[in-house]
Amino acid sequence: MTEIGSRPALAPGPGLVPPQALEAERSVLASMLLGNEAVGRAVEQIDASVFYRTAHQRIFEALVALYNRNERADSITVTEELRKRGDLEAVGGAATIAQILEYATTTAPSQKRTRSARPVQAMELPNTLMSSAGRVTHVATW
Repeated sequence: MTEIGSRPALAPGPGLVPPQALEAERSVLASMLLGNEAVGRAVEQIDASVFYRTAHQRIFEALVALYNRNERADSITVTEELRKRGDLEAVGGAATIAQILEYATTTAPSQKRTRSARPVQAMELPNTLMSSAGRVTHVATW
């Protein structure tokens, strides 16, 4: 899968990459695409800011918007929501949504699939700390 929309602003310095859990991010989004129950569980645990990839943040926001309107979230409705928001091309198009669905390889209950939210959530603090450290270093070198 082509990595679209990373957050270079979080990179703390040359050659350093913030902590990330891209497979976990995709798994969370895939489970959310399979049912609104998973969307509800994910919303209780995380928000868009915990995703490393900007594309994943936008997809998450589209899923949550559909959920908040009591609309079914699936690949078709999410693609249309992203199109309405002007974000479809920014996330990599409908093909990216289809690729994310490939991560839904389990038939386990949604509660087990959304456990992938934990590694995604766990990356939030290190990313925030590294981003802050990078800004401090930048200010200090001016």
